[in-house]
Amino acid sequence: MPNRVDILFRTERFNLSNVEKQFVNDYCFGQDLIVWLRDKLIAAGYAADEPYQEDWGWEVEFRIDSQKCFVGVSGIPDEDTAHPDYGEWRVFVEPRVSIIDRLLKRTIDTPLSTEIEQLLAVENDFENVRRDGA
Repeated sequence: MPNRVDILFRTERFNLSNVEKQFVNDYCFGQDLIVWLRDKLIAAGYAADEPYQEDWGWEVEFRIDSQKCFVGVSGIPDEDTAHPDYGEWRVFVEPRVSIIDRLLKRTIDTPLSTEIEQLLAVENDFENVRRDGA
């Protein structure tokens, strides 16, 4: 997926230890992170749908002007009993592309991934914010 950008960071702010009854499985963490991120991006001018659960985490669609992007989040705890919610989070940004763009393997640039990376980087309790592979 040449258009997908993955951003990683570490924190204990969000739930990585309490398996909630609405989870599809025991690893569907991220509802609190996707709601936080959605609120921040709506304040920045993006339109957004309601977040929904997948079997790997949570996802939401964002729109600005005519561009649409899927943003998904998932987390993996460090399994430290002293800090049960501490772990690594992955946020991916994937623009919706037309079938023609997909067939021609065109890269679609979206400022959303940079905006998300900047939002994460300014939080005092988020560590090691980086793009995967960077």
